[in-house]
Amino acid sequence: MANRQIGVSVIICCYNARERLPQTLKHLAQQEVGCDLDWEVVIVDNCSTDGTSVVAEEEWNAQCTSVPLRIVDQPVPGKASAQTMGINVSQYEYVLICDDDNWLNKNYVRTVYEVLNTHSDVGAVGGRGIAHYEIDPPAWIKECESGSAVGPQNRESGHIDENPGSLYGAGLAFRFTAVKKAIDKGFQFFLSGRKGKNMTPGEDTELVYIFQLEGWRLWYEETMHFEHYIPAHRISESFIRKRSQGFGASSVVLDAYKLVFKRDRLKFFIKSRWYLNVWVVLLQIVLNALKNFLLIPIKKKRKKRTLVLEWYKGKLKELFRLNYQSDIIFNYLQKIDRMG
Repeated sequence: MANRQIGVSVIICCYNARERLPQTLKHLAQQEVGCDLDWEVVIVDNCSTDGTSVVAEEEWNAQCTSVPLRIVDQPVPGKASAQTMGINVSQYEYVLICDDDNWLNKNYVRTVYEVLNTHSDVGAVGGRGIAHYEIDPPAWIKECESGSAVGPQNRESGHIDENPGSLYGAGLAFRFTAVKKAIDKGFQFFLSGRKGKNMTPGEDTELVYIFQLEGWRLWYEETMHFEHYIPAHRISESFIRKRSQGFGASSVVLDAYKLVFKRDRLKFFIKSRWYLNVWVVLLQIVLNALKNFLLIPIKKKRKKRTLVLEWYKGKLKELFRLNYQSDIIFNYLQKIDRMG
């Protein structure tokens, strides 16, 4: 495959996003990129039933912009499959993942180009999400905002090599070359992302880990910021609990990547043995349940303690779902690391 032209492809993966998408597209149409930078917008409609594609085309036409917008259908459900299709059909070297509820600041696309064009060792760059709530959130929501891809990802702009897998997927930009090299090398992707009611995320973190295993560096850019629109139902306690279980489930795979980087032989031995991993998680569930019971009178961080317990429950469920397949994942990544 020939080298791609330098430019930015903005990919928006959508599932029933007719209500969220217009504001996202308005902010994209207001980007200040300059006449020397080519860019495009690719909408991936992932099994929507609410007319998302029609709304997207109407809204983009209403913005009277010359930036091309393409809409493609991905019939296979799941954020990872939609994202993969978007990457494959995009035409530029720099790929920017913009969720359908992300409102990018006016210099975001331009800054992505400048960071990746300036730093040839950087495979991926992320910015800062700022929560934009539909309604006033409860006070306890601040304890778990990081799960909504908001807040700084580093103390300052620059390389963030000391914390593998540390960039979240919202607003993430990377080189197409980095993805292609990983695929050509035979990397497997284990996480499919959210599918309908399935709340297991992590496909974006897995991609970042793979970039680093391939030798690319990460960059955090403080001047790249976006508003993350968070509707009322996403700050309900039931939603946050389910999301915590989803993070716990994805940790079964992401732990393998993390331990490959840390090279902690003891932890790798324990977590790569399904039965040992199950016993460790069961113990954590018992200890956290006991801790929550003893600290009932103490209101401070009560919700956070509850979410930690939900996280371990999600991890245990995923271990039983995968059974001994989790051992295969650990052994595969250890082999890949040795090859690298």
